[in-house]
Formats: sequence, structure tokens, C-alpha cells
Amino acid sequence: MFDLIIKNGSIYDGKGSEPYQADIAISNEKIVEIGDIKGEAKKVIDAEGKIVTPGFVDIHTHYDGQVTWDPYLRPSTYHGVTTVVMGNCGVGFSPCKPDQRDWLIGLMEGVEDIPGTALHEGIDWEWESFPEYLDALEKKITRNRCWYTNSPWSCKGLCHGRERYQSRRSVSRRNRYNERNCARGNKGGRLWI
Repeated sequence: MFDLIIKNGSIYDGKGSEPYQADIAISNEKIVEIGDIKGEAKKVIDAEGKIVTPGFVDIHTHYDGQVTWDPYLRPSTYHGVTTVVMGNCGVGFSPCKPDQRDWLIGLMEGVEDIPGTALHEGIDWEWESFPEYLDALEKKITRNRCWYTNSPWSCKGLCHGRERYQSRRSVSRRNRYNERNCARGNKGGRLWI
């Protein structure tokens, strides 16, 4: 018995081919069969007249704060987004020392127009380092996939403070910090499934 069968949908498989009508069987959160499915399922959805697609990937989001209190990343999930990329715009919340929190919230509010009050009230700050941030998020993410890149502005704040011009020493410190993050699993980001 399958967990779910989606019947009679117009399938757009994401490969650029023409849509086709078929059923999709899902077990253990994975597609296990596509075609004319004859088996039974715990739940059946009739998708006749509807489009069935793979989840969409949003390659530029600003959920860096919201992901700490909203594991569903609304409203993106309402639009079929199942994978998001965060941190790639350069503004983010990790790494972050306690005395830099207001500065990073102000930066996010100024650059991305995200209300600082929502960020102040929502972020629980269970981290200071980038690996700690990833670990904190891993405990919260339930339905989405997130790819997080190390935010250059947070690294700048951690390694250079608010200096306008960075010394060779602080640039070297930032480079070592980024190398350590890559060694700990960053490699540009981490994917949660």
C-alpha cells in the first residue's frame, strides 16, 4: 500500500518535455511509481484538470531570519517552492556575536526592507558561529530544503568589525574563518532534506 497516490494529473516533469497525464505513487515521502497505478493508498488525490510538477527552487530569498521561527517559510511554500537559497545576497545573520545582532538586523532592514521589529521578536539567537547557525536551523526545518551560503556582511562584521577599510590582518582572519566553515561542511552551503 502506498502512502499517497495523485491520480489523473497533467505532469510537467521539469525536463522540458510535453506534459502527460499519469498517476504518481508516493511512499516514505518519495515518488516510487509513475504511470497507470492500480495499487491502493492511505490517501488519494484526484488531480484531474490540475498540473503536477516537481517543487520549485527559489534561488534568492531573504529567509535568513524567518527560517529561525517559521519552518514552512511562508508564503513561498504556498506557491510550490520546496527549496530555497539563503545568504547569497550578502546579508545574513551568521556568524554573529551578541553585540552585532542589532547591526545585522539594521542592515537587513535597510537593504532588504524586512521589518526590524519582526526580526528582533522572531530570532532566538541560538548561535554565534556559522556551524552553530546551521545546527540551529537543522533542528527547525521540517518541510523545506534550504541551501545556505555564508553571508559576506556577517563575516565582515565578525572579522573586521565596522571598519570601513580592512587591514591585511582582518582580511586574513576572514579568509581563515571561511576556510574553517568550508571544512565544517559549508562548501558554499548546506542542504536540508
